[in-house]
Amino acid sequence: MLLQFSVENFLSIKERITLSMVASKDKSLNQNIIKINKISLLKSAAIYGPNASGKTNILRAISFLFDLIKTSHTYQPNQSIFITPFRLDSTYEGKPSKFEIILILDNIKYIYGVALDEEKIYDEYLYFYPKGRPSIIFDRTGTNNYKFTKDVKRQNDIKINTPDNTLYLSKSANLNYEPTFKIIKQLIDNITIIIDQDMYLTYTYGSFTKDVLTKKGAIKDNIKKLVRKADKGIVALEVVKQELSDDFAKGFPQEFRDFMIDEESRIVETTHMGLDERGDQIRVSFGLSDEAGGTKRIFNMAGPFIDVLSSGKLLVIDEIETSLHPNLVRHLINVFNNPEFNKKGAQLIFATHNTSLLRFNILRRDQVWLAEKKPDQSTDLRSVFEYKARKGENIEKGYLSGRYGALPILD
Repeated sequence: MLLQFSVENFLSIKERITLSMVASKDKSLNQNIIKINKISLLKSAAIYGPNASGKTNILRAISFLFDLIKTSHTYQPNQSIFITPFRLDSTYEGKPSKFEIILILDNIKYIYGVALDEEKIYDEYLYFYPKGRPSIIFDRTGTNNYKFTKDVKRQNDIKINTPDNTLYLSKSANLNYEPTFKIIKQLIDNITIIIDQDMYLTYTYGSFTKDVLTKKGAIKDNIKKLVRKADKGIVALEVVKQELSDDFAKGFPQEFRDFMIDEESRIVETTHMGLDERGDQIRVSFGLSDEAGGTKRIFNMAGPFIDVLSSGKLLVIDEIETSLHPNLVRHLINVFNNPEFNKKGAQLIFATHNTSLLRFNILRRDQVWLAEKKPDQSTDLRSVFEYKARKGENIEKGYLSGRYGALPILD
């Protein structure tokens, strides 16, 4: 589970900001928290703010770190790291970007951090707390200065094979060093990030939803229930096979062509009830492409959403309300916060403009985060709890009236 994520000097983020999933001393909505190792953690967190305030960039920072951890071992020596620092202050363009994440994996706390630019890794460290006290797995400073306290010979051998532009965490895991391999596997298996929508959402997560629908079990049934929340008229939902012409996707690279053939040969079919010429009820089939935009989006989201919820993973999603009715969005958040449905400690981090979530006593004060631009055009992030909002205060009214800042400037 995620305790805390911090980032500095990345896109619109200049000075260090921190998104914490550790619950405050607020006693309200206790069902929205879960205790792990005597630590109270939030099940969900919402990021509000005007357009261009940096909400999405905060989520992109999470995505960047996890993607880098997954792929850094593939970098060739001298290959550039694709990263963009804060560009509106020339002194920051020459500084490294910094990321730090604090997690609980298998009931043990881990702290991982890295400082880097497009050319190399400056600092990198991984600590864990096996008995409540910090212990070093590795600590990397500068080009070739490492500190190890366990498996020293093994880690020194890995160090020699780690280029300046490659994460030691990623390289050591790729070389099957058990302590880091275990961490990366859990990170890869336990986070789903949905930021860039449209085609990526359709093909990546829509494909995942199709995969789940071809299997049996409660997850399949829950996906169908969730899609029906968007359209009560759908009485059945199935994946059917269709034949494609031999020249389908001809000219595309083979790997991409195989993916397109697999994807386009599986058609999602919905069933509605209609009437025949005598007025008797009949079942009428439609393709998912014939359904409303909100139905298509909830279908694409349903697979990863239900998978995260049933497996106790972390879901990060931008603009969760896109094409969805406010009541449906409230239902999604309520499901995450409800211990009856969220039995394994799944977490949700999302950016949104839907202020009705602030009105219906759905989120605690420490679950509401506000992103806004500072005078130097950099992103700031604070929770409503930091603004000393009173317990029971109308957070929606306070937010829309500017009590907490984070409003667009319209004149």
